[in-house]
Order: sequence, then structure tokens, then C-alpha cells
Amino acid sequence: MVLRSHTTQSRRSLPRRQGRGFERLEPRLLLAGDISQVNYFDTWNGNIIKSTDPASVVYHPSGHLFIADSEINELSVFTGKNVFEVSLTGDHVFAEYATGNDEPTGITYNERDGFFYITNDDTRTISRYDASLRSALAAVSTQAADAVLKDPEGITSDPSGNLYVVNGVSGQTGRWVAAFNSNMQFLYKFSLTDRMADAEGIAYNRANQHLYIVSQAEMAILEYTLDGTYLETYDIGQFSPRPKSPQGLTFGATSYPYDDPAAMSIYIADGGVDNQADGGIFEASIGSALVAAPHVSGFAPTSGPAGTVVTITGSGFAGTTGVFFNGTAASSFTVDSATTLHATVPPTATSGPVRVTNPAGSHTSTAVFTLNPAPLISSFSPLSGPVGTEVTLLGGNFVDVSQVRFNGVAAGFTVDSSVQLRAVVPPGAASGPISVTNAHGAAASAADFTVLAAPEITVFTPASGPAGTEVTLQGKDFTGVNQVRFNGIAAASLTVDSATQLRARVPAGATTGPVEVSNAAGGDTSEVSFMVTSLAPTFTFPAESDAFVRSSDPTGNNGSNTVLRVRNSSTMVSSYLKFQVSGVSSPIERATLRLYVADPSDSGGAVYRVSDNYRDSGTLWNEGGLNWSNAPVIAGSPLSSLGAVAKGAWAQFDVTAAVGGSGTYSFALVNATSDVVDYSSSEAANPPELVIETVAPRNPHIASFAPLSGPPGTEVTVQGLNFSGATAVRLNGIDMVGFVVDSASQFRAVVPAGATSGPISVVNPDGTATSAASFAVLLPPEITAFTPASGQAGTEVTISGRNLTGTTQVLFNGTAAVYTVDSDSQLRATVPDGATTGPIQLTNGGGTQTSATPFTVLAPPRITSFSPVAGPVGRDVTLLGVHFNTVSQVLFNGTAASFTVDSASQLRAVVPAGAASGPISVVNPDGTAASASDFTVLVAPEISSLTPASGPVGTEVTLSGANFRAVAEVRFNGIAAAFTVDSPTQLRAIVPPGATTGRIVVSNAAGSGASAANFKVTIPPRVVSIPANSDAYVRSSDPTRGYGSYSVLRVRNSSTTIYGYLKFDASSIDGPVERATVRLYVADPSNSGGSMYLVSNN
Repeated sequence: MVLRSHTTQSRRSLPRRQGRGFERLEPRLLLAGDISQVNYFDTWNGNIIKSTDPASVVYHPSGHLFIADSEINELSVFTGKNVFEVSLTGDHVFAEYATGNDEPTGITYNERDGFFYITNDDTRTISRYDASLRSALAAVSTQAADAVLKDPEGITSDPSGNLYVVNGVSGQTGRWVAAFNSNMQFLYKFSLTDRMADAEGIAYNRANQHLYIVSQAEMAILEYTLDGTYLETYDIGQFSPRPKSPQGLTFGATSYPYDDPAAMSIYIADGGVDNQADGGIFEASIGSALVAAPHVSGFAPTSGPAGTVVTITGSGFAGTTGVFFNGTAASSFTVDSATTLHATVPPTATSGPVRVTNPAGSHTSTAVFTLNPAPLISSFSPLSGPVGTEVTLLGGNFVDVSQVRFNGVAAGFTVDSSVQLRAVVPPGAASGPISVTNAHGAAASAADFTVLAAPEITVFTPASGPAGTEVTLQGKDFTGVNQVRFNGIAAASLTVDSATQLRARVPAGATTGPVEVSNAAGGDTSEVSFMVTSLAPTFTFPAESDAFVRSSDPTGNNGSNTVLRVRNSSTMVSSYLKFQVSGVSSPIERATLRLYVADPSDSGGAVYRVSDNYRDSGTLWNEGGLNWSNAPVIAGSPLSSLGAVAKGAWAQFDVTAAVGGSGTYSFALVNATSDVVDYSSSEAANPPELVIETVAPRNPHIASFAPLSGPPGTEVTVQGLNFSGATAVRLNGIDMVGFVVDSASQFRAVVPAGATSGPISVVNPDGTATSAASFAVLLPPEITAFTPASGQAGTEVTISGRNLTGTTQVLFNGTAAVYTVDSDSQLRATVPDGATTGPIQLTNGGGTQTSATPFTVLAPPRITSFSPVAGPVGRDVTLLGVHFNTVSQVLFNGTAASFTVDSASQLRAVVPAGAASGPISVVNPDGTAASASDFTVLVAPEISSLTPASGPVGTEVTLSGANFRAVAEVRFNGIAAAFTVDSPTQLRAIVPPGATTGRIVVSNAAGSGASAANFKVTIPPRVVSIPANSDAYVRSSDPTRGYGSYSVLRVRNSSTTIYGYLKFDASSIDGPVERATVRLYVADPSNSGGSMYLVSNN
């Protein structure tokens, strides 16, 4: 059986229309053993493709062919490229690849792992390549896997990732097919020797799960099962042009654009004659084991989001090549059996039927798979923020979103579109992913959102220091901290080490005060202050005079020399320096003599304090007159000494013990060894210097104190710095007696009698410190007056007096009240519920005082509710409220009513005659209360008119009148009707079934009102249709003939007169007849319809 007609010329030059040499290839199969050529193209074709010896070919999912050339490397045309990616008809080259593999004899693409695999019969290897085909990622030896695999030719793969390599060595035992897994590990082999003299290419047919092997010697393709069972032979010797060296083959989609998508072709690589550009690619349709077209009978589930695994049942699923959801290919599918497969719904699928295809055909389900799109989150911004931050999420399927959560905590949100929504970080949220939920599923962000909390400071160290000091702060939630301030001045630098630690450098200009940290979520201020200290001044003085003297030249002077030499040998050499110190008033911390080493020594020498005068003289020495014989005597112990000193370094001698402030200081340098050392003198670069470091003043500093308030006698503990040596402690200027310094950072003092609220100060020899906060001295409150003197619960009472600041409690005869302190001399309190007449009492930290006179609590009545809310005169009404026990009067809109008091919270009153609608009032000796809503006094309704005056059942009747409020019933001559009250003067009622002519009555709780006139209930006419029980026509031209069986009644007035007759039996009609009509259907039109007469029934 031939599917189409074919010619020997290139497929792409043939007509593309049906009926012009080609028939459309359907997804059916040829009978086993049949093969038909479809197309052929050269692989060296006018510089389009440059493959001279195509050894192998593989179909790629992109719809392209990859051709491997095994001999082109031996020709001068070789450019390093030996794999070519081309179109199915060879009319376009997409890419050329240099694999570095000199003789690729087989190539396949493994859809399971996405790698290419290439065999090489020279190196006897299988190599793995990625999509770049640039260099092998891994390789194995086929002969190492099995000794007989000496000539790996073609290679193919199956959907499970297994590889099949054909071994083509000639001889009685050389032709094999070997199976490997995707890790290129040997699995098994089977022999081809009994069927073919050589084996070249191999291809896997997913339609029937068979292997196809091409043999040049047989000029045929042989079909085998995976276990090596021979099935069929396909002759390719009839192809045109006749193949010269068929070497590779692959199964793939057909090249004809109008073929069914399930149709398949086999592509055969013909290498031609070695090293001649005569190779090409054949395309053919090949028969295989018969496979039935698929049939989809059902699937489950029938709906779900992308990613749902759907089980499809039916038949003919062996060899399935595709599964589609409303035309979109499934993400993946697995054929379980000929009757069952599983497919995964792809991300871009839409609702629609499911289609399954195989080479024999395709089938589409009658049922529809409904895609329920779960949301997708692609990104969000910002990535962090505090509670209340609005976060914008981008993604997809934001339809019918029911919930957005920040790490599990539900958030408020607004959906802007199906691809964007905005959510607000909720209270209680913690850092973590954001999730979006709709009716079809949920999605979580790939990245976490960081919830920023306001930072908290627990401690910092050191507690004090000058500008430039690095301060380490401990606490929590330091992530995202972007500012640290020292008493309001931004830190010079900031480093966040972790969520619990950061480091900040004290800025220039900072003053003593609290440390503040802040991030986007808020900030925190330290409870204690950081004390900014001043840097102790450092003074540097140059040598006023310097020189060295030597014993070998007693009168010689070396004051102008550029070095100061020191040596201890047969010739003694000593050096002298004199410094003039001025302006040093602070205590000295350290004094250092610094000398630059011009010539190194193992011993830097020792320094002594010496006289400022020449020896045995009162004259100050100078470098121009100093010599060995008049130099000051060196005696006593050295101030300091040094060991080895290096050239170019500064030698530093500690002379603190000799320097006491401003003045003149002379020093001598001697050496204990003969190793000479030279220092630069004042005449050289890097001259000597005396560096004096002074002690900074240790002013005290108060960081905090506790308690913050208290009466005289309270002990206050004060924290801070430099309290040692404190000489005085004061509270608002008054000495606090008996203070105790516990340490340099704490003292305790007692609030003295007579003290007033204000700051605490402490004095030491270096200065005074005053607290930033004031200590509140609490004195017992005093009540001098209050107004008003009486009032009910809820009344605001203004209390005047003294020492009211710090009030902790206000009582009305023992009942606590809500209050507001306006000043030290006034507060306002609200009389609490339950309070009774009695004194007012105030309490603060200093004590309690009670008013001299009582506050009189009034108890006027209060109405909370009443029922019923409407009623006629005489109706009993129950009122609920408070303070009813002394009620003297109850009024209905001003009209006094009789009443009965049931309890302090309930009474009953009777609606009095003459009462009108309005509020109810209750009076007792302390006041009057009126209800918040009106009581409606009901009056019997009155009907003034009705319209219409008559009508059948179902007619809506409008009644006008008065007092229609709270109407309970409307009756038509005693029959209850449905009604609607429009206003106190109008209502509408529906004539009820069973109603008869009579008066309409309207009733409410106060009585009834009847219409003056009757409403007439009418009966609507009854329409009865009666068919003719006899009809015929007669004609004058045929007096004795009747025309009763005809389908028409004819009427005519001419030379021949024609009359039509009809008879009706109306004996069933009772009652008067309103109208009777004979209805006739016009079968033939006329300008005159005729006239109707009543005639005898006989």
C-alpha cells in the first residue's frame, strides 16, 4: 500500500498542493514490510549544507535534523565542523558544530536527559555532549563494557533514556546491538549475525517500541524487538537515487507541512562514496507492526490547575506520541499500558478536550478538562518592610483570590488585575514566604519577605568616650537599622553585625545624651545616656638644646652635630637634651622622650634627669658651650632604658617621673655597652621631642535614677559616671543629706524635708552633673474645694487643692472614679456608677486626703427601653431603666398616666385617655428622664374612600383614610386580605379568594373602621372554545350534492352560488353569554370574507 505518489527530485521542489503528485499523509501505518520513499536531498548542495559523508542522522524535538559527518575531517574542505543542524528538507542550515570528535559514526538526542550522545568507531567510545556540542562531558569505552563491542557505529535512545548501540565489525561474531542506560553503563546485548553481513545505523520507533537497523550489504532496514527478536525487512534498494552507503537512520515528523501531526517518517543518512561529496538524506514512510489509533474513553480528575496529573483511560495507547490539553502539549506523559496513561497538565493549558495521538491516528475526548488556574507569584517588592508596608506582587492567575498570607499570617489585599495585587504586611507577621490562595490552589513566593520590627536597645559599651569612640550596642531587631544618633547627632559610621549587635562611632559635635537607633519600622532610645568626654590634650615640645660630650675630648663641643651619640668604652660618650615646657595645666598622664634612631644598636641606652645648669655652676647650660668637663653630673637611677633599637625607628623613653608640669627639664643619655647608638639631633631631620599627655577632667555624669518620685525620706539610687570623690548631692538645689557613693557609677541619697520637685545634681572636684529628668517630690494631696457639690453618676466634678500632680486614685465615698489631672492645683473626676453620697478622697505617692464636706450623689431616673412601642388608650406599657423606686410621675407626651413600680429597674404604666404619640417621661425627686424614642398612641382607623369600587378576586384596591399606622388586618366582607400600608392615610389591599360583595373593614389595636360603601366583587367572563361538529358547503350548480368531506368551506356569489354551513353544539354553556364568535381560518384570500347568518339546525 502506497500512501502517496513520489518522484526522484528534491521534495522541496515538488508541488505542495494535494492532487499534484502527493496525497496528504494521515497518521495510519503501512503494512509491515512496506516502505515508500518520500523525499531526498544532497548534503553537499550548493553551499547550503557542507557534509560530504553523512554517517548518522537524528531527529531533534525542535523539528530539525542533526547530521554527523564521519569522513569530512579527511578532506581539504574540512573547517572543524562535523555536525550540521538542518531543516527536514535540507533547504536551511541552522547551525554547524565542531565536536572535537574526529570520526562521529553515530549521533542521537536523549529526550530523557537532554544530552546528545555520539559514537566513534576509531576510539571505540560513546561520548555525552550538551546542546553546544562543543566538547564531550563524559565518555566510556564500548570495548571495556563488553569485549565484542569493537566497532560502535549507530546509536539511538528510547523515552526512558536507554541507549542502543549497533556494533558493525564484520565476521561471524561481530554484529551486535548493545543496550546502555543514560549513565552509559552496559545493560545487555543481542546478536545480528544471523540476519545481516554488516550493521550501520540504528533507530528507535516509539510508535511500536522496536529497533530498526540499516545494513549496507542487504541494502535494507531490519526491524527487531528490544530483546533481539527479528520481525521484518524493508528493502531500500528501489530508492532513487539508489543509496550507495546507507549508514544512519532516525524517526521523526514528516517534512510535508500539511501532514497530520501524528504522521511519522524515517530519515536515512547515505554516506555515499568515501571522500566524495555525494552523500544525502532519504525520507521515507515505513510500515511497522500494526498499531490501532488511540481512543479516549475517559479521564480523571476532570479539572485542576496546571501541574495536575491526569489519568487517561481508553485503548490504543501503545506508541502514544503526544497528549494535548485543548491543543497544548502535556508537560510530560507516561504510558502505563495500552489502556491507561498519565499526563501532566502544562502551565499554558486552557480548558478544553484531551487529545491522544500515535502514528496510527489521534482521538479527542468528548468531555472537557476544566483548567482551574492556581495563582503564580513571580516577584514582589519591596523585599522587606515593617508591619503596614504595602507590598506589590506580580504573577498570574490572581483571579478570585481569597487569601494572602505573610508567613502564614493573613493580610489585607487589593487585586489590581489578574497579574498584580497589593497586600499590606499584617500585625504579627514574621519573615518568610508570601502565599496567595484562590479556589484552585495556592502559590508561595520563592524568596522570603523580611518583616522589619522596630529595633530595641538593651545595653551599649563603653558608657563614655570622646568623639571617634566605637560604641557596641546590643539589642534585637537591628536588621535594617539605617541610623544611629548620639543625643540627636548622626553617628560617624554604622556597622550592623547581626540582628542583635551593631557598632557606631561617636561623631564630632556629639554631646552627652541617649543613643537612638532606627529602621523603617521605627526606633528606640537608650534608657541611659552615653557620656561624651573631651580628649585629654597632648603637648609636644622640641629640644631647646642638645649635644653629646666625650671623655677623650674634655673641652670639645659637639652642639652643632646632627647626631646625639651614646657609647660606653675606653672613650665615654654621653648626650644631653634640654626642653622648655609651658602651658601644661592639667595633670600629666604620661611624658615620653622620643628620639629618632640614625644608627642602630643592641642597646638604646638609659635616660637620666640632670641639672639644667653647667656642673658646679648656677648658669643654664646650652648646646654651644657644653663639653665633657662642664656637663651636668649624671647620678642616681635612670628614668627608663631601652634594649636594641632599629635604624629608622623612634626610640621612646618614659620620663613621666621627672615631668611635673610647666618648666625646664634636662636629660642625659648614657649607654651600658660599647655598641654606639646615634640619634638624630635638633640639627637633623626627625629632631628629638618631648611628648606630654595630660589627664582629661573626670566630670561626673548622671544617666538615670530610681524611683522617679517619692515623698521626703525616699532613698533615690542614681546611676552614672565619675561619682568617686563626690562632695555634694542636691535635689532642686537642696542638699540631700546622708548620700553614699557605692561605686564610681552609683550613689544613693535621701530626699530631704522641704525639698521640692526638680533635677538631681552631683558635684566632684572636676565639675557638676545635673540629671536631665526631674525627681518629683510627692507631698500628700490637699483638697480645698470641689464643684458642683452634688450630681448624678456621670457628672464631672472639678477638685481644687495642692499637690495634686501624681494623684493615683480618686474615690467618691469609696467608689473609684475616672479622673484627669490638669495641674498641681486642679483635677477633674467623673462621678462613677454606684457611687453614693459621701466624701471625696485623693491619694498620691505622698499620702491620702479626704474632703471636709460630702459630695451628694443624685439618682434621677433613666429609661433604657419600653414595650410595646405602640398601643391604644388603656394599653399597659412596661418601662425598664434605673432609679424607679422613688418615681412620683409617669407622663405620655405630657399626659399623666397611672403606673405601678415593680422594682428600681422596672415599672408599668397605662396609656391615659387624651394621650398623643410622643416620648414617655418618668419623674423622681432627683430629676426627670424621657425615653429616647416615641410611644405611638394608636387610634381606630377610618376609611374615607376606596378605588376601584369593584373588581374580581386579585384586584388591588387603594383605601384612603386616617390612622392606618399599625393596621393589623383588612377584610373584604369578612374575608382577610393581604395588604400594604403606604402611609398613615393610605393602604393597598388585594381582593382575596372567596370574597363577596360587601364592606371593607380595616383594624388595628385601637379598633376597626369600615367603608361607607360596599366593594362589589365581580366574576370575570369565561371563554369556551367549541369545535364545529358538522361543516360543509353547497353549490347551486349541483343542487343534490354535498361537499362535507372537503378540506375547505367555499363561499361564492356568481352564476353559481356557493354557501358554507357550520353546526356547533353549545349545550354545555350555562349562564349568560357576553359574546360569541365564529373563527374561520382563511385558506384562499378574497376581497370579501362573506356574511354570517343563523339558520335552522334542521
